Amino acid sequence: MSRDLGLRGDYPSTLAIYVVGKTKNLDWRYLPSEQEDPRTFAGRTNQGKGKRKYETGSTGTDDPWEAGKAAIAASIARRQQRLCELEGQKVNREHALAAYWETWIARQATKTRPNATRWLRDKRLLWNGTTGIGHQAWATLKSVEHITYQDFDSFFDICPPTMKLAGPRQARWPVG
Repeated sequence: MSRDLGLRGDYPSTLAIYVVGKTKNLDWRYLPSEQEDPRTFAGRTNQGKGKRKYETGSTGTDDPWEAGKAAIAASIARRQQRLCELEGQKVNREHALAAYWETWIARQATKTRPNATRWLRDKRLLWNGTTGIGHQAWATLKSVEHITYQDFDSFFDICPPTMKLAGPRQARWPVG
């Protein structure tokens, strides 16, 4: 952009304007740095193994000069939005279930109990096992205040039948 249009400013070096299909409309795109990208897998496709996707938008004009100015303004606004998202994600991770799990398991590992090694292994399997809670996105990314009934419901749907809770009639204490 600075080379072709002579526009100056603090905008991403990968910002580009391009023609959309056979129309005269101009769109913009750029690739944010991986450190500033709040998208899953930093914008990579194929579960984080593929190429990174561009951030895109429309300039709303066919004039290159106006399109350049609109692209710069939009990319700066998008960057500010991404930084706010990253800050929110950081706060959520600090108050996620995973953070509380780490402190709890570290505290429990120091306690003495019979069969401590087996007990600790079993507890870690609850978190890291094949269907453990630690594999759920909400356990590591959401603040505990934002975990919902639907999150737990989806977790129990994938649990093996031996882990599922008994129904209300089976869970009653025997009388007498």
